[in-house]
Amino acid sequence: MVALLALTGSASAQVAVIHSISFAKSCASPTNIGDPYRCSYTVQNDLDEAHDTLTVTGLADVVHSAAGDVPSGSILGSVQITVAGGATCAGGSGNGTVGTPYTGVTSCTLPFGSQLNILTISHYTVQAADFGLPNHELKDDASLTWHDLCNGTADPNCLANPPDAGASSKTVVQQLTSSTSTNIHNSAHQTVTAVDVGTAVHDFVTVTGQPGYQIPGGNVTVEWFLNRGCSGAPEASTTAGPLDGAGQLDVTGFSFTVNSPTLRSFRATYLGDATYSGSVGACESLSIGGATAVQVVSLKAIRRPAGVVVRWWMGSEVGVLGYSVYRERKGARIRLNRAIVPARSGVGGKSYSYLDRAAPRAHGLRYWLQIVNADGSRLWKVARTR
Repeated sequence: MVALLALTGSASAQVAVIHSISFAKSCASPTNIGDPYRCSYTVQNDLDEAHDTLTVTGLADVVHSAAGDVPSGSILGSVQITVAGGATCAGGSGNGTVGTPYTGVTSCTLPFGSQLNILTISHYTVQAADFGLPNHELKDDASLTWHDLCNGTADPNCLANPPDAGASSKTVVQQLTSSTSTNIHNSAHQTVTAVDVGTAVHDFVTVTGQPGYQIPGGNVTVEWFLNRGCSGAPEASTTAGPLDGAGQLDVTGFSFTVNSPTLRSFRATYLGDATYSGSVGACESLSIGGATAVQVVSLKAIRRPAGVVVRWWMGSEVGVLGYSVYRERKGARIRLNRAIVPARSGVGGKSYSYLDRAAPRAHGLRYWLQIVNADGSRLWKVARTR
């Protein structure tokens, strides 16, 4: 054991000594990974009042870490010392720091019932591997070696070297908390919240850790939703990583070209690493403009001997599933084609026609073109016969 400090006092009579000393240990819990393991010790003189002179010759402990038992040696490496109940210390008592330990005490006097309180500033730093201990509990056993001077008496009941006193404590190791945020990027790596149809987008993820600790590492899961609120099952998802040295990840390998004028959203989930617990980012919504998504260049209803030909030309039909043709009769729209006319192109568009062989001979018939988008939305255009 490493010598700690000497405790001196006085006695006045030779009586049987009750060889007992209170030695307690308490460690702060929970403790973050990367934090010093902070513990406090209390030494109290519970010996017989007439035989109360003690010399503490050693105070050390062993941390039972994931890497094995780690003896910390003398806690005088970095301590705070206070006294209570009439105890005094030669040289006073005070506070130390990790870099400048307090070393002013040379000896302490503990009258019967008095205390010596010692707080370790740092004697073991919690490692990431300690989180894997059963129940995440990091345990510590302390041992106190002491000597009873017996006040110079010849009392046969006085044990000059009583058995060591022991005390145990533990802390619960916890991972640091993280926070995840996202930005939607276009192909030029610019942050966007609204784009036109035909734009390719991907997610940019930032995971923030705790000040003074290492930067989070590990992977993230990114989900792509065909709605604004990241609700329901995602349309697609991927797990990517690791995060770079700044805790960021540009998920360019999970890119989408938006194909209809509606709302989309991304959500990122950080999966955590050995030091940090995972976190879920907020839903990041993307508005998609429809001005260039569906463009009807022309829609005509032309009477021919065989009936009425409904003809339309599309300047753009990105995100269009197909078309249906309706004839209006007495204010009601009657669908003419049994199966939807499938769209055949994208940005460039195509021309289409439908022959209504059963068209009435009346003038000014109204025909409606229903544009069916892939997201389920509908657009309507109208034309009259000439």
